[in-house]
Amino acid sequence: MKRNLILIAIVFVFLAGYVIVSHHHYCGEVRFNRQRWEERPDERYKMLNSLRDQYKIVGMSLYEITNLLGEKDLFASGQGNIIQYYISPGIGDPELLVIYFNQDAIAYKYKIDVS
Repeated sequence: MKRNLILIAIVFVFLAGYVIVSHHHYCGEVRFNRQRWEERPDERYKMLNSLRDQYKIVGMSLYEITNLLGEKDLFASGQGNIIQYYISPGIGDPELLVIYFNQDAIAYKYKIDVS
C-alpha cells in the first residue's frame, strides 16, 4: 500500500511538472528577438512585455522602430503619423501594436489594439 502511494506521488509530481513546463512553453513570455519577431509573427504576443522592458518605444524615431521591428508587416495609416504591426492574428479581429508619431517622426504613444 505504501509503495503504491509513493508511486502515485511520483507520477503526480512528474505530471504536474510536465503541465507547468508545457504551459510556460505555449503561453509563457518569450524574450524579444528581432529575428523571431519577423519569422514567428504568431508568437509576437509572447514578446510584448520583453519588448516594452528592453526598449522604450516612446521617444524612439520612426527609423529606429522600423529598424527594430522590420518593415515586412508594417501597416501605415492614411494619416501618416501612425504605424501598426500585427501582434496575433487570433480568431476574429487581430491584435495590433499601434505606434503614434509626432511631426518630427518621434513616437509619443503606443497601444495594443483590437481592430
